[in-house]
Amino acid sequence: MKYVVSILVEDEPGVLSRLTNLFVRRGYNIKSLAVGETQIYGMSRMTVVVEGTEAIVIQLMNQALKLIEVIAVDNLSKNPTVERELGLMKIFTDNAQVRGEIQTICDIYRFNICEIGTYSVTVEIVGDPGKVRSFYRMIQEKYKILESVRTGLIGLARTSKISSEFIRRENDVEKEKEKPAVMYRTDFSSGEEPEPSDLIDYASQYTWSLI
Repeated sequence: MKYVVSILVEDEPGVLSRLTNLFVRRGYNIKSLAVGETQIYGMSRMTVVVEGTEAIVIQLMNQALKLIEVIAVDNLSKNPTVERELGLMKIFTDNAQVRGEIQTICDIYRFNICEIGTYSVTVEIVGDPGKVRSFYRMIQEKYKILESVRTGLIGLARTSKISSEFIRRENDVEKEKEKPAVMYRTDFSSGEEPEPSDLIDYASQYTWSLI
């Protein structure tokens, strides 16, 4: 599972190297890493996306807090978060029709074309990770990408503590709790009383209907 960890650090030489080595030494591949200044002079925020178990990620966060330059560590995956990613993509275009098609796609995604060349256009991509991946997939299927670059994920916890994804996740958990342990085959939904031998476990691969 992917986890997004936000780390507030002091701007000191070598702090980035020490933190990345902390993850690498334990065999975790960093999927993306974004670092930038904050509103406080002399402090930066690192947003790291890693794969692993929750227990290991918590252990890594505790280890990071032991570094003197680290001020705060937050697991953004546990709560509703505003997430964004920036990218630039240069797409091959050899005629006006292709440029028009790409402009239409960019308008739908609300992305901007920031440069037009003789045989290419450069698109500025800003959005949540799902939106960015969707745009990349659509362009790759029909057009030729000459160059592309992505900053990696950045994020901040939502003040409202509410997001559509978080609500869906909570609803799924509640639905799982409400499901009975035993269900009947749909063949018995006609109203006939099933035999005890016909009772089957909920985890089976068949289609079920509640009685």
